[in-house]
Amino acid sequence: MKTKITKITKKTKESVSTKEIIYSSIKLMGRIYIAQGQTIQEAIMNLKPDIVKGFGLLILQKGEVKKIKVLMPKMIVGLFGKTSRLMKEIALKQVLNLFNKEIFEK
Repeated sequence: MKTKITKITKKTKESVSTKEIIYSSIKLMGRIYIAQGQTIQEAIMNLKPDIVKGFGLLILQKGEVKKIKVLMPKMIVGLFGKTSRLMKEIALKQVLNLFNKEIFEK
């Protein structure tokens, strides 16, 4: 008895992975920084801004779903500044509480 093996093309792999990507961008002091990730946490932590002061405009987008939130300066410094790992985790948790995670992680 022979079994038939089907090949998966690269196109199907790419189309599946592009649906799961979450794009994040932040605007700080007039500059825009863009990153992407598989989860909200990964997308936010992949952002690497040079400037870490002032208010920030954080945008998360997955497909057609787009959410925009304003971040306080203390959150910006906690996420991207030279702080301890614990402060980064606390700031990340505060930012995640602003967004509805169920929309992005379906």
